[in-house]
Amino acid sequence: MSARTQLRKVPEAERTPLVDQLLALIEQLIQESIRQAEVIQHLRDKIAALKGEKGKPKFKASGMEPETEAVADADSKANPQTRSVQAQPSVARQRN
Repeated sequence: MSARTQLRKVPEAERTPLVDQLLALIEQLIQESIRQAEVIQHLRDKIAALKGEKGKPKFKASGMEPETEAVADADSKANPQTRSVQAQPSVARQRN
């Protein structure tokens, strides 16, 4: 069962006290399953660390979101004297 399990909406006419109890129980079991999966992953990471292995890598944001690019563009426009390394002309070595 995935963490994103969605229950179908039960029409009000079909809802009885038993159906409400069952839906509440299902929601509780889904939350418990999610918590257990997190604990299991934590324990797997701990076992791997004790064995000297690396755990799952924690990825940082790539920085390629539109907000990040807009900030970078604003910075480069604010100071036109700075150029990126790619924009600078290459200088060929002269041999004497």
